[in-house]
Amino acid sequence: MKRLLLILPLVACTPIAEPDASADLKSCKGDEFAYLVGQTTDELEKTLILQPVRMIRPGSIVSQEYMPQRMNIHVNNAGKVQRLSCG
Repeated sequence: MKRLLLILPLVACTPIAEPDASADLKSCKGDEFAYLVGQTTDELEKTLILQPVRMIRPGSIVSQEYMPQRMNIHVNNAGKVQRLSCG
């Protein structure tokens, strides 16, 4: 029992690995559209995306239902794609 008590504090200090963003994007095929990051919304209009998509702008209200196959496109105030996520 004493050995377990000595190991516990070490486990608590172990850093947790950050999830791989590209692995998260596979469920909604967002990894295929990673080139859109940094592009304007005008470029988005030229891109054919045959799956559920949700555009998220600053201050917009976003529903909380999770759909792993839906790609979320996060756009900043300048109209540029900041990041992609699934859900």
